[in-house]
Order: sequence, then structure tokens, then C-alpha cells
Amino acid sequence: MTECFASSQYYSGYTGSKVVSQQEFDRNGHTGWWVRTEIYVSIPNLPQVRGDVVDVVVMDTGQSDFMGVYFNSATIGDSARQKLVDAARESIQVS
Repeated sequence: MTECFASSQYYSGYTGSKVVSQQEFDRNGHTGWWVRTEIYVSIPNLPQVRGDVVDVVVMDTGQSDFMGVYFNSATIGDSARQKLVDAARESIQVS
């Protein structure tokens, strides 16, 4: 899923990616999987932007025909925005 986002037109100037971490994710007794990836870009008019830190979480909702998906990102090196992304991920609930 992350590769699909990364290689689409969503990331203009895409040059590559690296999985930083991946682990099981549990909320309210529902299991899922969390993958954090760094997606790298090269944009001539924004040379200070190296890319994004991207989180994708896929959750088992308990329904056989439905999965929950969460996607969020912060610019690499933007610690203030990364804290917001981390707080949002930690607030995920499955009811």
C-alpha cells in the first residue's frame, strides 16, 4: 500500500523508499499492522524537502468483508508535525 502511494503522482519527484519499522498494532482487542516508511523525493524548487515519514495502519475490524485503513505523513525532519501524526495514530479506535 505504501509503495502504491509512493510511486503514484501523490509523490512528485519520487526517488525511493525505506521501511523504517513494522509491527503489530492492537486497539480495543482488534489487531492490525503498522508500517512506517520514509518516502524520498527530489523536487528542484523545494531542495530542502527530502520526503515524508509515512504511517500506514491496517486494522481487523471484526467484519469479514471490511478492513480499517489509516494513512498519515509528516515531512522528514519536521518533529512538530511528527508529534501530531504520532498522537493521531495513537488515538485510533475500533468499535
